[in-house]
Amino acid sequence: MLSVNNFSYLVSAGCLILLIISFMILITYALNRNFRNFVRDFDYNIFSQSSFVITLISIIGALIYQEYYDTPVCPMCWQQRMIIYAILIVSLVGSLAKDKMNYIYTGALAIFGLYLASEHYYYHFIKYVLKDELSLPCDVTGVSCSESAIGVIFGFITIPFMSICVFVSIIVIAFLAYKNSK
Repeated sequence: MLSVNNFSYLVSAGCLILLIISFMILITYALNRNFRNFVRDFDYNIFSQSSFVITLISIIGALIYQEYYDTPVCPMCWQQRMIIYAILIVSLVGSLAKDKMNYIYTGALAIFGLYLASEHYYYHFIKYVLKDELSLPCDVTGVSCSESAIGVIFGFITIPFMSICVFVSIIVIAFLAYKNSK
């Protein structure tokens, strides 16, 4: 199996690619009428299935970090995970039930998750990237992200940033599903 550093680089690269693709899709949607028509012609179920696959991969990655690499999970990480678990269940049920309103639930959950992940990343950015002696809010409970062997990948990516990438991609998918359902 990969070392924790190699696994972190692989996962971080995947998250960056996911984020870049999400923004490229959003920009292309805004600027290209043919692409908008292409998205409107998609089977609606593809959006729920895409949300399901992205959240499933992120959950598998998080569990590999936790169980195989013994990475501690702080309370702020757990909050984000609960949102991702909920998105997984909602997108699976929405896909199986062919629910055309599924984008509302996944989008709302992802927006809330993005808020939590952004707040968490703010503390990580100050402590790890700017090298300020800021105490992470999760230090108080005994389980802290600062004990993680993962550290900062590519100079700015931490676990909360990976979470941001997942939530942004789910929001983009929910937006496209909304546009498709009109």
